[in-house]
Amino acid sequence: MDSDSLRTKGSQETLASLMQLDPSPIESPNTDKDLPPLPEQDEDLEPSIKPRSRSATGVGLSGGHGAIFYLTRIQRYSSYTFSLFAGLHLATTSIIPLAARSVPSSESYLLLAREIYQTPLSEPLLVGLPVLAHVGSGLALRVLRRNQNVQRYFGASGADLRCGWPHFSYIAASGYGFAAALAAHVFVNRGLPLAIEGDSSNIGLAMLRSTAMFPTLLCNLSKAQGNIASNFKPRSSAIPRSVFQNRKFSSASQRAMGSVENAIPSGIKLPTIKLDTTLAELYQRASPKNAHVRLGLVFCGVNSGLDLSPEFPRNTKYLYQDSPFNTIPRQELTTENVELQKSLAMKYLSLIPQRDAFISGRAPVILFNVDQTPEQIEHDRREAEATISVLDPSQRPELVFCPGPSSIPMKEYGIEKIAYKIVLDGLQNYPLTNDLETHWYLNSKAALALSGLPTPRSEIIEATGFGPEASACCKICTTDEGELVFIPAKCTGDRGIWLKAQTERVVKAIERRSVPFVLKNQQTFGGAGTWVVSTEQQKQDLLKDMSSEDGALWKLLSQVTESNHHLKPGSIIISDLVENPIGDYGLTFVVKDDGDAIFLAASEQMIDSDNAWIGSTINYSSQDRLHEKFGPLMKRTAKWVAGHGYYGPVGIDILETETPGQTDSHTGERTAYHIVDLNVRTSGSLSLPLLRGHFTSRGLSCASSFSVTVKGTRKDFIEKWRDEFEAGRMFILSWYEDPDANKESIADVVVGAEDENALQRQMKRVRDTTEEVTF
Repeated sequence: MDSDSLRTKGSQETLASLMQLDPSPIESPNTDKDLPPLPEQDEDLEPSIKPRSRSATGVGLSGGHGAIFYLTRIQRYSSYTFSLFAGLHLATTSIIPLAARSVPSSESYLLLAREIYQTPLSEPLLVGLPVLAHVGSGLALRVLRRNQNVQRYFGASGADLRCGWPHFSYIAASGYGFAAALAAHVFVNRGLPLAIEGDSSNIGLAMLRSTAMFPTLLCNLSKAQGNIASNFKPRSSAIPRSVFQNRKFSSASQRAMGSVENAIPSGIKLPTIKLDTTLAELYQRASPKNAHVRLGLVFCGVNSGLDLSPEFPRNTKYLYQDSPFNTIPRQELTTENVELQKSLAMKYLSLIPQRDAFISGRAPVILFNVDQTPEQIEHDRREAEATISVLDPSQRPELVFCPGPSSIPMKEYGIEKIAYKIVLDGLQNYPLTNDLETHWYLNSKAALALSGLPTPRSEIIEATGFGPEASACCKICTTDEGELVFIPAKCTGDRGIWLKAQTERVVKAIERRSVPFVLKNQQTFGGAGTWVVSTEQQKQDLLKDMSSEDGALWKLLSQVTESNHHLKPGSIIISDLVENPIGDYGLTFVVKDDGDAIFLAASEQMIDSDNAWIGSTINYSSQDRLHEKFGPLMKRTAKWVAGHGYYGPVGIDILETETPGQTDSHTGERTAYHIVDLNVRTSGSLSLPLLRGHFTSRGLSCASSFSVTVKGTRKDFIEKWRDEFEAGRMFILSWYEDPDANKESIADVVVGAEDENALQRQMKRVRDTTEEVTF
C-alpha cells in the first residue's frame, strides 16, 4: 500500500470511524483526562480546529478538573450502589427460590431484603438516584467526548459536525437495551400496581411466579379504566388465584375499592396508621428456624352449640363455652334461630378476625364469609378492606376469603402452615404451628391450676366417663323428639342417667364451698363462663343455674363424647376469690420457641357487670416500669408454655394484691401477683402496644380499645368524630355493619389521649352515644 492511499482515505471510510468510537471503559485511568492538544498545524491547512477553551471539559490553568473528570466518577461510583441492590434483588428473586425450589419458603427472604432496599430512605439512595446518575452521566460523557473527537479529528463532514448525537454502536445499543429492560421491569412491578391499586408493596414471588402476570396486570389496568366488561372473570388455571382475588389490592377486590372510598365521608383525610411491628414479624422473631415458613393466620371465634354458617359448623370435639352458650336456653341454640346465628357469625367471623388482621402485617389472613350469597360475600370483603385501608401499604395483610375451615386455599396462596387463635375442629387436616389438642389444653382453666404458676387455690371437678351415643340410648333420644345437640331433659336412658350423676357431683362441690369463690368452665373466651360468687344469694342462684336443664352445666356435659372426653372438657374449676385487688392488668407478650419472651405491654382490663371483657386501656409512659414489675412472672409463664411446644402471642390476666399471701396460691407460693386467666393466643388488647409510636408521636400517652354497637354506618361514625379521626386520635380497628338491621353496626375502636383523665373523658363521650358489645 503506497503512502498516497493512506493520505487520501478519510477516517469516515474506514471500518470504524474515529467519531464513532465510544468512550473507553470507565475502569481505564486514561478516561479521566481530556485529550491533549495536537501539535501546531501547518498554516496552509484548513483551520478546522479552533483554539479550545479550557473551562467545561479541559484542565484549567488553575489545575482544577473538568466535567469529564467528575462525570466519569459519577458513572463509576453510582454503579457500585446499584450493584449492591442488584445483588440482593437477584439473590432473593432468583437464586434463593432456585436453590430452595419453593416460592413460599423464599418469600420471607424477599421481604427481609426489602427492609434493606425498599424503605422510603434506602430505595432512592440505593436504586433511584444511582440509576439516574449512571444513565445521565453516561449520556453526558458520550456527548462531551463526541464533541472533543469532532474538534480533534477534523475529517468530519459538515453534516457530521451539525449532528448533536454520537453515532449508534453496539456498546451503546447494549446500554440502551438494559435501560429499556429496567424501565419495563419497574413499570410492570411498581408502576402498574401503583396505577391500578394505589400501592405496589404486595407484589411478591407468589404473584411473579405466574408467567401470565403481565397480561393479567394489563387486563386489570384496562378494567380499572372501564375498558373491559364488568362481568370479566379470569378463568385460566395457570394464573394463581392470588393474582386475581383476596389480596388486599387484587383484581377481584377492585370491585370493592370504590366501596372503601364510599365508607369515608368526602373531604375527610384519614392519617395512615403505621404499626411499630406486626404479628407476622413477631412470629418470625418467636421462631427464627421457621421464619421462612409462609404462615396463614386464622383469627375467628367458634361456638359449640350452634353452627355459624352452613359451611362453618359448630365445634363438637374442642368445646368452648362462650356467653351465648352459657346464657341462652338450649331450645334457642338451633340453626332455626337465624337472628342469633347471624349475630354470632358477624362477631366471630368478621369483627374479631378484623381486629387481629389489622395488626397482622404482611401475611395471609383467612376470613370466613358470614353467608355464601354474592351480596354477602361482597359485603364481607368490603367491610374488611375498608378497615385495613388506613394501614401503611407495607403492613396491609393479604385477605383470603373462603366459605369455611374445610376449604382453606392453602396451595393457591402458597400457605405452608396455619397459626390460629381458637382451636377449630376443621383445622385438624392442615399443617399447623401448634398441635390442636395441646393448644386447647394450654388454654383450659385446669391447665392454669396445674401449671405451677401463681394462681389462686383451685379445686377441679372432673367429669368421669361420657354418655353413650343417642342411637344407643332411649326412645326419646332415637326419635324425632330427641335434640341433635344436647341430651333431652326427658331422656330415660344411660345418657340421662350419666348426665344427672355428673351434675350432682358438681352441685355438691358448690354446696360445700363457702363464699366468696369463683367458678369457671373448663374452656371459655371473652370473659364468659366465669361466675364470681360473693354472697349466699349469688351461691343459690348459681346452684339453680347449674341444676337447670337450660343451665351451662347441662349443656356442657351433653357434649362430652367418646371423641373428646380425654380432653376433660366437662371439668369445672372452683377457685378462691382474689379480694380487694389494687391492680387488674392484662399482660401481653410473645413466647419464643426457646422459652424466652418478648414483652409487648401491660394494659388495664375493662369488664362489665357480668365479668365479660369489653376493652382495655394502656399508659405508654408506664410500660418500662410495668415491664420490670411483671418481667419475672412473664418469663416463668413463657418457659412453661414453650415447654409444651407453643410459640406465639400470649396474654395473662393478673390481679395484684396489696401484700403477698393475701390470697392463697394453688402451689402455696406467697405472692402479690395472681394469674387469674391464661390466654395462649392473641388477646383483645394486643393492638395497643403495636400502636405506641402512632400515639406517642402525636403527644398521646394513653390509649384504649373497646367494642361498641353503633346505630349507623361507618361513614356516619367517622363524620360524627371527624376531628378525632383526622388528628389520628381515633380510628376503627374492626367494623361490621349488619345490612339487614337498618344500618346497625358493631365495631372495635381505638382512642388516644394525653393522659388517663382525658382518655376516660373521651371514652365516656363515645360510650354515651353507643352500646357495649360482649362476646
